[in-house]
Amino acid sequence: MKINTDVDKDTNMLRELNLVTLKPIDRLVGTRTIHHRILASYRGYDFFDGERDYGYGGLHYDGSMKPLALAIVNEYYPSTVLQINCEKGFLLWELECSSVNVKGI
Repeated sequence: MKINTDVDKDTNMLRELNLVTLKPIDRLVGTRTIHHRILASYRGYDFFDGERDYGYGGLHYDGSMKPLALAIVNEYYPSTVLQINCEKGFLLWELECSSVNVKGI
């Protein structure tokens, strides 16, 4: 797989690459300040739902964890699942919809 290393001519910074579609994103990498990085390190609202400079930039669930949750339930028949570092808990939510007792930290 070839990784795009196009450099913006005006700012001399690498462009961000969407690893799912393998297409460059219009936003330039390198615009984050130390303030952005400190707030992002707390993994709070700013990191997940704030502006893109702080982290994910509005992370919303798209249903992508449902096939994985169904595969886990069909393969292992779990009664309880503990997920460590579950972030926003999308996988846990899908497992809970399948009647699995879940806990995330």
